[in-house]
Amino acid sequence: MTAQVPDSTSNGGNARGADAVDWQSVRSAATQVASGANAALVGGSGNTASASYAIAGGINNAASGTAAVAFGQGNAISGSFSVAPGGIQGNDRGTYGKLVFASGLFSVQGDAQVGVHTLRAVSTSATAVRATADGNAAGSVNSIPLPNNGAFACRGFAVARNTSTGDTAMWTIDALCAKRGASASATSLVGTPTVTKAQADTNASSWALSVAADTTNGAIAFSVTGAASTTIHLVLRLDTVEVQ
Repeated sequence: MTAQVPDSTSNGGNARGADAVDWQSVRSAATQVASGANAALVGGSGNTASASYAIAGGINNAASGTAAVAFGQGNAISGSFSVAPGGIQGNDRGTYGKLVFASGLFSVQGDAQVGVHTLRAVSTSATAVRATADGNAAGSVNSIPLPNNGAFACRGFAVARNTSTGDTAMWTIDALCAKRGASASATSLVGTPTVTKAQADTNASSWALSVAADTTNGAIAFSVTGAASTTIHLVLRLDTVEVQ
């Protein structure tokens, strides 16, 4: 369903994606349409929803990740399942499942914004396991990647639970700062992070949460260490204040 007949110009735009919905009637380029399968443009002008199930509305937003959502103005959301609920000139930089919000910029999208990350991990031994947004091996988009020449100030908390007994532990991340230079290898923590096990059942007293700089992916790395022959689910939320 579309408000205009596609004509491959900025008037009608390019062909829409299969089963897409496009109610936008103002654009400056033919590509500013709901071109992804099952994508949607709810209105506004200059928006693009180019991935499957992506949604956008407002002005000059781009939702190019699978099921990405971009509202407000000038936001770029390219990570799968990430969202900009509003604001102006935010950028998730392709991060998986990230929420971003900005009220402006210094010079480029995303150089003055806040973010929310949700990570998870399954531990079945006393060996450290990396937490990621999609539960898979850590990469450049499913952890907490920093942009080149950027810095994050962070706070958050995590909870872990033994799936058999219900034993539980909780950590707070009260002070964490990380920075990245001109490449991923130039990623480091600033000072010593404050990660505290705030509460825990007796049988969870040995569980640990650690944080480090990931110089392969240019990211902040969180890992959980559980207990032998024990299945533990960990979920972590980290709020970031981001500057570049």
